[in-house]
Amino acid sequence: MALFKKDMEYWFEENGMPINGRVHFWIKVLGLLVINPGVSAVFWHRVARALYLKGSWALTPSRIIDRWTEFLTGAQIPGESDIGSGFRVYHPNGLVISPKSILGERVVVHSDVVLGVRDGDWHVEFPVVGDDVVLATGAKLLGAIHVGDRSTVGANAVLMQDVPPDSIAVGIPAKILPKKKPEPRDETERDSATVMEIPRANAG
Repeated sequence: MALFKKDMEYWFEENGMPINGRVHFWIKVLGLLVINPGVSAVFWHRVARALYLKGSWALTPSRIIDRWTEFLTGAQIPGESDIGSGFRVYHPNGLVISPKSILGERVVVHSDVVLGVRDGDWHVEFPVVGDDVVLATGAKLLGAIHVGDRSTVGANAVLMQDVPPDSIAVGIPAKILPKKKPEPRDETERDSATVMEIPRANAG
């Protein structure tokens, strides 16, 4: 349950929900498991993954939980998928993650996202997603591609190529754009702003 605890810590932080102690943390988690299908999808994936890693005797229970997750939340996140901590799913309807997909730390996924094969075998053709990546609504990641850290795949983008770190992929087929960094303020502009903030002395 350590991974799921990390998932929820990031979920609470991202949603600005203050937590007062361990008991309050788990009360909040239990409440979300009842009312939030995205949290439920992540929880049941963690259970299925833990069973999958136990070995061949646990494969059948793991796959039963996969089907339960799909029925309960509308998301297909098989126990075979290797997903790092801090995983957050928002509106899981239509989410499909192929069994061999690999997702890094703190990945955020929205509804109708698909990580799958392009035209081959999912045993050898699967997406690999880096850390701190956002997959927006309807994004499709197809084939043996790699999405670099801190990148975003935009809404309804169809991605079939690698994405460098700190990039944005948008369109059909997706085009790769660098993320814009905030430009530093001009020194003259900053000095002028400082002068304007100084109150004038009273005349006379």
